[in-house]
Amino acid sequence: MSAIGAGTVALTPKIDGPAAPAHASENGSSSTSSAPQGRSIDRAHAFLPVMMDAFQQGTTLRLVQSYADSGNLGSTAFTYDNALTIIAFLTRRTRDDMARAQVLGDGFLYAQAHDPTYSDGRLRQAYWVGPFTLPFASNSDYFVRPDGTVNLVGSPWFFQGSAVGDMAWAAISLALLHARTRVRRYLDGAVRLGNWIVDNAFSTIQFPRRTAPSRYRRTRVRA
Repeated sequence: MSAIGAGTVALTPKIDGPAAPAHASENGSSSTSSAPQGRSIDRAHAFLPVMMDAFQQGTTLRLVQSYADSGNLGSTAFTYDNALTIIAFLTRRTRDDMARAQVLGDGFLYAQAHDPTYSDGRLRQAYWVGPFTLPFASNSDYFVRPDGTVNLVGSPWFFQGSAVGDMAWAAISLALLHARTRVRRYLDGAVRLGNWIVDNAFSTIQFPRRTAPSRYRRTRVRA
């Protein structure tokens, strides 16, 4: 059985085997290669809520575990995967899909505001979102820890870095969420992520093969 990230499932017509956590009910069985694309996408949309509700349900702030339990990454929820999951929920605009997109978007905003170390608007590469026990790792908390901070991925993976790609996709998903809901906090979150990129990853280094003179200007993002 192959492990499939939630973000991949969201945008890929074919679902290759069950990817829900072992304690969740299976609702994402394989579709045949001859199945119509529309039906496969419907299966993917039906599968995403199963992953999202594996540990917590309703309006509880959370993110979605990215891989099946068989992937041996515990309850790791990658920021990139969750950004794509938000975008997938926004494609259908049903009431439930919109509500789920907002829960995940609010999860991003909460992580920006409740990082245990930083207050500069960054997101981490991934978070732990539910209890699990493996021979080499364990976690007893959900996405929001008892002390109010978000649950960072610990040993042995330590997915605690912040990269431009992850920040950019999260910002895109929040900007789209604002475009659909007109809720200002999502735009503010996207702008904070954009400014984190400008403040931390801006470079004037010219690409080696660029021939024309380059003019770089450091410009912060405005709403």
